[in-house]
Amino acid sequence: MRVTKKLLLAPAEVERALGLHSAVAEAAVVGVPDPVWGERGVAFVVRAEGAVLGEDELLAHARTELAGFKVPVRIAFVDALPRSTIEKLACSRLREQATALIKETPHEHH
Repeated sequence: MRVTKKLLLAPAEVERALGLHSAVAEAAVVGVPDPVWGERGVAFVVRAEGAVLGEDELLAHARTELAGFKVPVRIAFVDALPRSTIEKLACSRLREQATALIKETPHEHH
């Protein structure tokens, strides 16, 4: 669970919403510190094979499926999600990548 302006948010709900898009094979959402919201989500998405999908298109899709405060602040496309040796999602590695991504290319808050 993430806390956004004292509202609880389950990453699985956001991941399911992103996964409804036909061009998404897999998605993972992690929280990063945010000075306004406390924490915001950054999504890492694996595109379906042969799919063409950009961040703006997927954010627009997310806005149709989720309340505004649940929409990720950024989406990064990756070839595969990092996993541990027992195939568990490596959330700590994603959080590090998300923090670096936000520092490199900040977007406006939604």
